[in-house]
Amino acid sequence: MKDTASILNEKGYDYYYFKEEGIKPETVKLRFCDIIPELKDLEIGKSYLYKHQYEAYNELLKGKNLILKSGTGSGKTEAWLIYALSKKVKTLVIYPTLALANDQIKRIEAYSEKLNLKCLAIDALKKSEFLKEYNRARLIEILSNQDILVTNPAFLMFEVKNIAKK
Repeated sequence: MKDTASILNEKGYDYYYFKEEGIKPETVKLRFCDIIPELKDLEIGKSYLYKHQYEAYNELLKGKNLILKSGTGSGKTEAWLIYALSKKVKTLVIYPTLALANDQIKRIEAYSEKLNLKCLAIDALKKSEFLKEYNRARLIEILSNQDILVTNPAFLMFEVKNIAKK
């Protein structure tokens, strides 16, 4: 399989190509299973926390709000999730895109299952499916009973606007 640079060369495009090597974040001497023993059988449980995950966890323990900026694949989800799971805090997760939410939800569900926590991703399609099977009151009950509810801004804003119209 050809890389992008080879294809562009063949097509005669002038371009500048720069690839920056990824940097593996610094780790601390604490594994995820040291905080949440139920995760010991999962790959994440045996992994050492990255320094930014550990620092995020500690700040959340202090009751602080958190904005975390880190590279793709650096464990931002686990940075807040380890706190939410360990303290069993009801959490609303808002990912910027459906694609990102769908990518993350599989891991969040796997971790939640180990702790017997309820986790659900909701978007317009899922809401429509629920409403075919249940009435609105049952849907609200289902959503209210989740420990972790994952959605996206577009769906959330649409629902808020609908509530405001009533």
